[in-house]
Amino acid sequence: MSETSLRKSVIIQPSTEATPLVVVESSPEDQSHHLRLTEAQVKTKARFWAKWAEQPLLQGKEPTVALVSQLTGSTSVQTWWNKPGFKEWFLNSNANSDRLEWLVHLALSSAQDILLSDDPRGAPARAQMIKLVLDLATRQANPGTGPAKSVKPSPAKAVESLSKEELLSIVANANQQPGE
Repeated sequence: MSETSLRKSVIIQPSTEATPLVVVESSPEDQSHHLRLTEAQVKTKARFWAKWAEQPLLQGKEPTVALVSQLTGSTSVQTWWNKPGFKEWFLNSNANSDRLEWLVHLALSSAQDILLSDDPRGAPARAQMIKLVLDLATRQANPGTGPAKSVKPSPAKAVESLSKEELLSIVANANQQPGE
């Protein structure tokens, strides 16, 4: 299995549990793993990659469990390392974008469930979902039509847009003493 397919197969679910990594689901056919990560595991990964970036001599080398443990000061990494999916998640620098992709998939599945539901109590939710889906479809068809952003012009742009007479008037008013 290639590194890319491993990256795409690891699904992360946050966990507040004190227990280390839990494999929620594992499919032998595609070797995908759904992980529940503890706060300690996420912090250890962040600490490792921050320290890794400070070590130019290590760049280009494959991080080992011993090196990870040494740089983070965490001996728990050695326990987590051989859990299904943990090493792939830990070494995956694209883990957040992979996770976002998975969450988008879940959101779309939920939207589909809402739209296809026949429950009359869900009518208001269906109406809202229809509006949202139509809005997203319009934005996708017309890139750049996202929500309006209120952008204040920079002072330099504001001054550039003034005429010579307006600038002279502002300068003249600024030079006047109060009460004149």
